[in-house]
Amino acid sequence: GTEWDERGLTRLIGFFRSRGWQAKPARAAKDGQGRPKAMKDPASPIGAMLGRMEAILSQLGEVWGRYVPWSYAAGILKKHTGFDILDAATVRELQKVMVALEATLERERGKKTRATI
Repeated sequence: GTEWDERGLTRLIGFFRSRGWQAKPARAAKDGQGRPKAMKDPASPIGAMLGRMEAILSQLGEVWGRYVPWSYAAGILKKHTGFDILDAATVRELQKVMVALEATLERERGKKTRATI
């Protein structure tokens, strides 16, 4: 296969832009690319909370039968605080998100239990 150097790729992108092409922002993949950076920092006071939050999002996904992205938790944060960046949240703000996620999980599990009886 043909390999491109950085200069060649830059020229190719320039050519496409001259023809009207516009880059779209990359989407966070389902493999964890949307994860908050604080999860990677063991010294972060919110790192452990984000780990628990990830587990709850995963459990919600099992109940709903689909992937639940980090943006779901960020939306809850936005509802409570007006901003949606999990990495910038305080411990107290993340606790509110956790309470809301846990309540949603319990409510959804209850719906599923009642539906199977």
